Amino acid sequence: MPQKSDPEQTGHLIGQTRGIAIAFFCSVIVSLAQALIKYGFLRDPIYFDFQSFWDVPGIVWQILTNPFVLLGYSIAGVSSIAFLEALHLTQFGVSNTVLRLNYMFSFFLGILLFGEPFRFDHFAGVILIFSGVVVFTLHSRKNEQGF
Repeated sequence: MPQKSDPEQTGHLIGQTRGIAIAFFCSVIVSLAQALIKYGFLRDPIYFDFQSFWDVPGIVWQILTNPFVLLGYSIAGVSSIAFLEALHLTQFGVSNTVLRLNYMFSFFLGILLFGEPFRFDHFAGVILIFSGVVVFTLHSRKNEQGF
């Protein structure tokens, strides 16, 4: 005889799935934000070295006057706020593991947007990261369901 599903358990799994989806969304958004920041640096370089590293107002001014860098940091900030919800809904390890998919997105954005070379060793690393995220997430969900 099939077991009836526990509404509390079902709600928890829906929350867990929602948290994973939010973490995935944040991963995509962070990658796009980083691409904007890189584009902004390429378009209008921000100059600083170790000596000027302590010139925080000067660096902040350069960031505030570069619209692409400013937009990129703003989007990354919004993503960080959204990620708080993913942390609330999922296990810490799961949400942070899914967030690491941004390495995969950044690899492809680098090729598509900045003409970076496709390297098989980097692609192999991306495949390993993606596989690890899938295995980790599926295993965590099985443990949540009691399998």
